Amino acid sequence: MLTLPTTVGLIWLILSFICLFAIPFVVLVYMIKRKYLWFKVILIQALIWILIFAFVHVVFGSFWFFIGIIGPTLTMG
Repeated sequence: MLTLPTTVGLIWLILSFICLFAIPFVVLVYMIKRKYLWFKVILIQALIWILIFAFVHVVFGSFWFFIGIIGPTLTMG
């Protein structure tokens, strides 16, 4: 059974990730409305996604990063 602080913490964590992963889409809509060049849109989107995954990697460790999810399963003996 989950306690109240655990439940609040899980809800906070889920909402934080929703907001974090919404940033690229908000920026994309803004840039399309302002009619930026497609090259700039693609470049900035790639940089935003790289920064988000790097942030998640630094905060939560390699388990949360794509390579970290696959890596440990390949080295199990």
